Amino acid sequence: MVTAVSAPALDVRSVSRTFPNGTEALDDVFTQSLSIDLTRPIVVTQSPEGTQTAAVSEVTLTFSETIDATTFAASDVTLTGPGAVNVQILAVDRLSDTQFRIRFPVQFVNGTYTLNVGPTIADLAGNL
Repeated sequence: MVTAVSAPALDVRSVSRTFPNGTEALDDVFTQSLSIDLTRPIVVTQSPEGTQTAAVSEVTLTFSETIDATTFAASDVTLTGPGAVNVQILAVDRLSDTQFRIRFPVQFVNGTYTLNVGPTIADLAGNL
């Protein structure tokens, strides 16, 4: 679960320069729009999900926004299986800016598994 809040970052969306007479700059006007990204990334989907009928060795997570891949490693993930057994995380693979595959040894024991990620996974603005 990604739960922390971080300092804001500025994202400049557009910059324009206006010439009053259309050809020559007499009085420059500078216009700037910006937004401050304070939104932390969250997991919006996972695959697979729910009850599985075959063994599983990976889970793909999709985040709500671009993730800084340098902040997401196997050490940021825990997987607990039936009987509170910790499952080794083998790797975290970046599939796209928002998708990551978590790989672990094949799990075939019936029961409930709990996957936790974070809390230091950040977006490009540094929001956790």
